[in-house]
Amino acid sequence: AGYAAYTKADADGEITAASQMEDLTEYTFMVHLVPSSADGTVWVIAEGNPTTNGFGIKIDGGYVKAYTSGSIATGTTALPLDGETPVSIIVTYKEDSEIGPDFRLYINGALEDYVLAPDPCNTGGSSLIIGGSGSAGTYAGAIEEIVIYNDTIYPVVPTDGKIVIYKPMEEFTDSSVSA
Repeated sequence: AGYAAYTKADADGEITAASQMEDLTEYTFMVHLVPSSADGTVWVIAEGNPTTNGFGIKIDGGYVKAYTSGSIATGTTALPLDGETPVSIIVTYKEDSEIGPDFRLYINGALEDYVLAPDPCNTGGSSLIIGGSGSAGTYAGAIEEIVIYNDTIYPVVPTDGKIVIYKPMEEFTDSSVSA
């Protein structure tokens, strides 16, 4: 875990950054965290109001929910809320994707849920809040890493358990590249 950010369950436990998700038509959002028993129903990440027009990741009853503009992808794996087990959450979005759903939720490299064609996040320039939503329900634990790519990449878990990230063939425009 090295130098992980720790947030606490009160109003001053959040980390705020400039707007990141506003009007992105393609992205991959990755966060690695270590949820504790205090994190049964909390916002981990939020920009704007995720339930209407924003972006967010919430742990709800021990399950992950990812939001974009009010659309929700819900995880099917119960998280280990033990304060020791790391969890990888990856959310991908590509507006008008040619190879499948536009919005996808992965937990520990496995696709858990998707939304076919939701709108992109439109927060009006709201701040990205790490460890909460600007109100009640702040995440209380370690957030080891947050990475936002302005590209859609997809995790694959090979048999040795390592997560590999790849870019689908639709993205290659060089005619010399073939499948």
